[in-house]
Formats: sequence, structure tokens, C-alpha cells
Amino acid sequence: LAPGAVELERRAVAGDGVIIDSVSVEPDELAGRLAGAAEVALAWGESGDVLRLALYTGEGPALVTTASPALLTEIFPPSAGPALLAHDVKSLLVRLPAADLNCAHDTEIAAYLLKPASRTYKLDQLAAAAGIRVEVTGTGDSLAAAAQIFHLARKQREELERQGLTTLMETVEMPLAGVLAAMERYGFRLDLARLGE
Repeated sequence: LAPGAVELERRAVAGDGVIIDSVSVEPDELAGRLAGAAEVALAWGESGDVLRLALYTGEGPALVTTASPALLTEIFPPSAGPALLAHDVKSLLVRLPAADLNCAHDTEIAAYLLKPASRTYKLDQLAAAAGIRVEVTGTGDSLAAAAQIFHLARKQREELERQGLTTLMETVEMPLAGVLAAMERYGFRLDLARLGE
């Protein structure tokens, strides 16, 4: 794929009964294909130096593309567009610092809020514990992850609401992900003399 080219890969997602056909589209068509979606789950994987994204709306085909900050900002503009669902969005923000993303729900952060004493927050384990089963034939790890994120986010939001944690998630934890990503990317200064006092 050329940088920025979009491809719908042929995969069978057995858990949802979705058949995904192959077709190439221009990057500016991707936003149009997602325009009617209220929520879009985003998963990513690396292939050498290329970051590949999988986007899933809960219906129709999952979209697979190579990543660029401009493309992500176009799909998920900070003040409009579909709600972005992800798992460990901080890592994506560190990897693509120019992407201006406003993630509505991070399944890793929600899992931490719901069970802070857990030792791990791996997506596969969280999805299995929630009874979410998605199978993808061939090599489609990021497609399966996007589907897991989409369905897990719905279950987590119900539980966050039930436990009274929705406001904490939306007003503290989600905005903090971007701050932590910037700190990891750029670092921060310490006044060593002051610390020595």
C-alpha cells in the first residue's frame, strides 16, 4: 500500500457474521465511509516502520489503512465526527504525536477504573472476561482487536455508569491520557537542586 492508501481487507469476522470484501479507496473517502457512524473503534499494529490501523463501526466492513496523523485528525476531528473508541490510546498518541485525537473511550483506562487491583489490562483477556468472542480468519489481529474494542466499550460504559465512575472517566482519566502521552514524548524538567533540599 502507498502511504495513506486505504484498503478493505478480505477477512471473515465469525463472531459478528461480517464478511469483509477487498476494495481500494482514496484516503479522502475514508471519512465519508465513517461519516454516518456514531462510534468507531480503532486498533493498530506495526508492520516494520508502517503503522496499520483497523477501524470498526459495529456494522459493515472493517476498514484497514496505513496511518498518518493527518488522516487520523481528518477522520476524528477534535470537535466533531464519530466518537473514537480505543485500547491504550496513549501509546498511539506517543507513536503519532501530530495526530490531534479526542478519544471518547479507552478500554484499558476503563478496565483500570473498574478493577484497579488487576495485574494486567490486555485487550484479549478483557474481552474474554466480558464474554466477547471475535474470530478472524487469516492474519487479522488488528481487525479482531477493533471489534473487541467496539463491543467491550459498550459493556464497560454500562458498568462505569452503574458504579458511578462515568464522570471520573470522562473528565479526568480520558483527558489525562493526552497529557501523559505528551510527557512521555517530550519528557519533563526536574529541578535537581530543589529536589536535593
